[in-house]
Amino acid sequence: MQLPKIWPIRLSLRWPILTAVVLLCACSMEPSGNVFKRSTSRFDARDATQQSALSGAVSRDGRGQQRKVNIHFAAKYCLECHTTREVDPRTKSLKYDGDFRKLCLDCHDDRKPIHGHPVKARADASGSVRIPSDFPLQQDAMDCRTCHDIYIQCRDSEADKLLLKGQMFLRGMPYKSRLVFCYRCHEVSRFPRYNPHEQIDEAGQAMHAKCIYCHSDVPDESHTTYREVKLIGTYSELCKGCHYQTAQQPLHVRHLRKPTREVVERMAQMQAEFKIVLPLDQDGMVTCVTCHNPHQKGLIPDQRAGATGAGAPHRHRLAGNLCIKCHPMR
Repeated sequence: MQLPKIWPIRLSLRWPILTAVVLLCACSMEPSGNVFKRSTSRFDARDATQQSALSGAVSRDGRGQQRKVNIHFAAKYCLECHTTREVDPRTKSLKYDGDFRKLCLDCHDDRKPIHGHPVKARADASGSVRIPSDFPLQQDAMDCRTCHDIYIQCRDSEADKLLLKGQMFLRGMPYKSRLVFCYRCHEVSRFPRYNPHEQIDEAGQAMHAKCIYCHSDVPDESHTTYREVKLIGTYSELCKGCHYQTAQQPLHVRHLRKPTREVVERMAQMQAEFKIVLPLDQDGMVTCVTCHNPHQKGLIPDQRAGATGAGAPHRHRLAGNLCIKCHPMR
């Protein structure tokens, strides 16, 4: 349910009352026995911020076009995972006899995993990896539910807000960061945080081993253009693998879209005028690297357009007010 944009209207007393009633109806939750009922999902299937967090079942809209749907938090999609709405509290009445590896992959495609965690992994005999006792296993090995507590959506809790903050059903959430969650199993001293953007060593030489964190082949930084590089995934997938919380900020979310013809023309003018590159992703959409240079200053020769912005604040590809350069004041 999408509420009308009422803020430009001079509000009278009846508007706040009507809005409150609509919100209460849209977000109602009532547990009834073993069946959880949520009359209407508070997550719009068309919400881009949700689609970046969760893949979904494919359905068709009113025009017959396929679109992804977030099946979580909406009672009408219970049968996507369960065999019946009268759920057996012991077996949960799940499809595939409760095999989460098969169940989750119905929607969450693993053909192109981006820095994902492997399933079927077991605790390390050396003790560097310890799986907490409250993390469920399948035949003594990890599956999706080991880390992701999908039953959170069936409880009357603050899970909705946490999901919106990018917690992704992490077991025991909330966490200050996803890295904190990783250290519930992994020994901190043996798994230090890795920064793929630190690409030059103390001697000033390129650390090409860092390149393959994003690239499938090490590019020639002196000649290869951004159109020629080969990546292990899409720009968006690669950036969100680490910068997930940042990607969910409203300012960033609004930019992750296909630019209008006017904006594309403006971007072409900027590239020619300022000798910069503003790469779009594989589908022609604005992405993180359109505005931010992911490379360390000095990796790409300064005379090349791809080097611009590497040493700038926030690694903006154009110094000064990048926003106004792309969106001229009217």
